[in-house]
Amino acid sequence: MRKRHMFYTIALGLLVAVAGLGYSFVFSSPTATQVIDRPPVKVAPIVLKTPSGAAPLTVTRIAHATVLLDFDGLKVLTDPWFTEKAHFHQGEPLGIALKDLPRLDLIVASHAHYDHFDMVAMAAYPHKDVSFLVGPDMVDAARAAGFTRVREIKAWEEWRQGSFKVTGIPARHKVPEITFMIEAKGRTVYFGGDTL
Repeated sequence: MRKRHMFYTIALGLLVAVAGLGYSFVFSSPTATQVIDRPPVKVAPIVLKTPSGAAPLTVTRIAHATVLLDFDGLKVLTDPWFTEKAHFHQGEPLGIALKDLPRLDLIVASHAHYDHFDMVAMAAYPHKDVSFLVGPDMVDAARAAGFTRVREIKAWEEWRQGSFKVTGIPARHKVPEITFMIEAKGRTVYFGGDTL
């Protein structure tokens, strides 16, 4: 029982911890933002076993705070970041390339820092009708990238759609930020972005 609890703690801890890890600064001459051209690595998703009555939950790390959550077929992308700049690198290969993303049911973005809200890359995502929940002052940038179902969520505000219930949770960062409690099919995931 203790080993299983430890496995769940580590697996879900990855989701929260990714916000604080994963990029490095490389000082070189400035270049324009570009889509990463190195091949992604094959990442084995973590499938979390479930208590009776709850759906399976699969967690696939992409880079930094970008994670693909699969609530038994309902797919959520967190804090998308797929491109690099001269002084902004993930410091790791992508777990999934942007072009290989499945059709998403929801995207959440906690704050407007480039490494959590990469609208240059996401403009290439073909399914612009996906529900997109964002933190403060991010709606216009997401709409400018072509997304049509964008909504800012505030602290303690709830958003519901089908099997999803998402609650905005307060955050503390150098810029305005919101974090998310995502519930679907009997499972709950807290996504903490960069909150302190």
